[in-house]
Amino acid sequence: MRHPVSVLLASLVISSAGPALRAQEDRRPIVAEDLYRLQFASGVAVSPDGRWVAYVISRADSASNTYRADLWLA
Repeated sequence: MRHPVSVLLASLVISSAGPALRAQEDRRPIVAEDLYRLQFASGVAVSPDGRWVAYVISRADSASNTYRADLWLA
């Protein structure tokens, strides 16, 4: 039953890596503001019937200078 979770996490990593895979000439040094664009998946759980996967997406919120977390179902 771990296979769907692995696929979900892999797709999250790949989809969030798109902007980082730009052409060499577009690259620039990382700056502090870039940290606000990062999102982290955690707390992955599969429903007992295997139909749903719940996970938490966390990110830094620059306006409130805190972290925000949202629960997602797939």
